[in-house]
Amino acid sequence: MKNHKSSEEKFNIIMESINTDITVADLCRKYEITSSVYYEWRNKFFEGAKNGLAGNNPGKARERKRLKQMVDDQAMVIDVFKKALERGKK
Repeated sequence: MKNHKSSEEKFNIIMESINTDITVADLCRKYEITSSVYYEWRNKFFEGAKNGLAGNNPGKARERKRLKQMVDDQAMVIDVFKKALERGKK
């Protein structure tokens, strides 16, 4: 059975590895995770930090894309109504 860790637990494990002299092997034994899982979390942690410092935020990019799609959809609806009104005036 997999041992699922919350994002907070993952964060705390990575911070423990940074702030202490514990070896990766000991840390993995302590939290019952494999070293490959630890390194995957650590790489994601550092990638997120790097993106944050660069001002990149994937969540904001997704939100911008969603809002742009909404505006495009509304513009299309408005265009359809305008055309229907013009036909109705003739």
